[in-house]
Amino acid sequence: MRFIKTLALSVLMSALLVGAGQAYNPPAFDGGCGTFKVSSARTLGRGMLGVGFLESDLSAQDLFKGEPFFQGDSSGIEPDKQYRATSRLSITYAPLDYFEFSIAPRMYVVYDRHANMSTKTGRDRYDGDDYDLAHFWLRDLLIKTKVSYPSKIYGRARFSYAVGLEPFVSIGFPVTTAYIYSDSMYDPADQPLIAHGFTEMVAYNTDIGAKFLGTLTLGPASLHGNLGYLKAGNAKPSYIIDPSQWVPARDTLAMDSVNRRNYVDSMLAVDPASWIHPAVAGTPVREDKLLWGAALEVDAGPYVTFVLEANGEKAKSSKSYFYNSPARVTPGVRFKTPGGFTIDGGCEFKMGSHSSAPEWNALFGFSVASQTLAKPKPAPQGVISGKVLIANTDSILMATITMPGYLMDSTGQAKPILQKIDGSFSITVPPGTYRMKVAAGDSFLWQERPAIVADGQTVMLDFPIKRKEFPKGTITGKVVDKKTGNPMGATLYFYGPDRKAMDNPATSDLLTGIYSIQLPPNIYNIQAHSEGYNIETAPAPVNDKQTFIQNFEMRMIPKKGEKVVLAGIKFRTGKADIMTSSYPILDEAAKMLKENPTIKVEIGGHTDSRGSATKNQRLSEARAASVRNYLINAHGITGDRLTVVGYGEDLPMDTNKTARGRAANRRIEFVVMSQQ
Repeated sequence: MRFIKTLALSVLMSALLVGAGQAYNPPAFDGGCGTFKVSSARTLGRGMLGVGFLESDLSAQDLFKGEPFFQGDSSGIEPDKQYRATSRLSITYAPLDYFEFSIAPRMYVVYDRHANMSTKTGRDRYDGDDYDLAHFWLRDLLIKTKVSYPSKIYGRARFSYAVGLEPFVSIGFPVTTAYIYSDSMYDPADQPLIAHGFTEMVAYNTDIGAKFLGTLTLGPASLHGNLGYLKAGNAKPSYIIDPSQWVPARDTLAMDSVNRRNYVDSMLAVDPASWIHPAVAGTPVREDKLLWGAALEVDAGPYVTFVLEANGEKAKSSKSYFYNSPARVTPGVRFKTPGGFTIDGGCEFKMGSHSSAPEWNALFGFSVASQTLAKPKPAPQGVISGKVLIANTDSILMATITMPGYLMDSTGQAKPILQKIDGSFSITVPPGTYRMKVAAGDSFLWQERPAIVADGQTVMLDFPIKRKEFPKGTITGKVVDKKTGNPMGATLYFYGPDRKAMDNPATSDLLTGIYSIQLPPNIYNIQAHSEGYNIETAPAPVNDKQTFIQNFEMRMIPKKGEKVVLAGIKFRTGKADIMTSSYPILDEAAKMLKENPTIKVEIGGHTDSRGSATKNQRLSEARAASVRNYLINAHGITGDRLTVVGYGEDLPMDTNKTARGRAANRRIEFVVMSQQ
């Protein structure tokens, strides 16, 4: 049995790898759309009528000596055999997608085949009767309705859900409507049936209840869940099994005078292992129940669906859903045909050793579903489809596509037609003449074209959209390191007369240092930025269809301890007066100080070796002071940033033996002392 369960589960899991959509929803065994005994939150579908004959709870068991309700062979050699079967004829109709109702009468058959001992020497039955019991009757009439809310289908995975409510009533029929076969000539017809364990023979008043339903669908798989409550109708007076009335088999002689059975002495051997369970007049107790169920069904193609189902009923007095409650699991399969004919088959197993359900039951049924409503004649319609492309290219263009005068919202605005990621569009419309307009922002010209659509026709209408022509000029140039002359990368920002930066800055190439950008005609201010360098600025006038060249030499930000020789600064011979030809060099030095307002520098004066060392020392200090005064007076550099030091002839850069060497030694040096 465990092997069968494992095999069924393995087949079901492998079915998850394949699937196809089903054409219709077959009815459940109790009527209404569903699996075997679990209802779907969906209906059969608008206008669908389903009729099914469903055989369930087909089980058989052997009763041996010492087991409850065994009343057979006193020698214990041959068992009694008991059979049960339930059949339903269900009729379900769904006038709407969100409503259906069903009627399902249930037929019940039980059969108790006794081992006939009268012809066997020395062997007798405990109950003394050699007869078979058969009972066939209309057990109840189940009437169900269902209200369903199905969602739309989402995404390519085809996910959807549905919720529903299923109220029902079950009208019990009296046992007197049954056909009963029995060889017993003495007992009422249903008394031996009760005594032999068929306790479901009791008639009852109407049950009522309802179930909440939920269904999730993803591709070929659907998961159903049920949770409900059954208000049990009271049982009618009949027969019951009263444990206090049980008697050992050896006492059957005391019952003989009452029941008029012809027992023989050979039956009266003492057998403490066996008991007789007489049926006595009484009214059984029927309890309210909590109903639950879950089912997974997977389409393994258009005609085959695998089903795994679990369900049960928890009595009000029971403390567990599985212990001493009928809980069962059912693997099965459905075969469907395009014509609406379905064959269902499965095997129901008790869920756990403590479940009160039978060890197993066979399930089998077939149903037919058909559409009763005539399909509406499709309205005449055609299709307009095409693509939006950039003119003279194969590049797709995402645009706003409208149909003025046709697709309008409640405010009178045109509703857009959605494009796919490949730039295509498609819309279904009634036959007629339409205008289609395509617009793609400020950079492209809008376009409008007519479309004449006939019934069943597909009109192909592509839109090649042209770019708008705007006046533009070009700014280009090269960015290099001022000290090395090497090309370098930099980011260039362009500011208009309103001092607002343009949206797209330019970047110079790391290998060539070249940059280029097109801008509308205007006068721009360019700022060149690069990490570790001072910001360089320059104006750039732009005219339509003209190119303006602006190069940049980037100066690295000085670091602490860095030495800058101001080559070319000249003083009057033997004096500290700066010659006017040296002012541009000092102006560059002032620019560096202004661009780096946080640095402080030492201004060092140096001389050649001609003259005395004392005189050269005083002269170097005086010349450094003259440079400091110029920077303060001419450029507004604060004095606390400038320190004067005279080094005289102590730190020559070159030989003092040549005129060129002495000229190099007469110099002013900046040394960065601090940088915040």
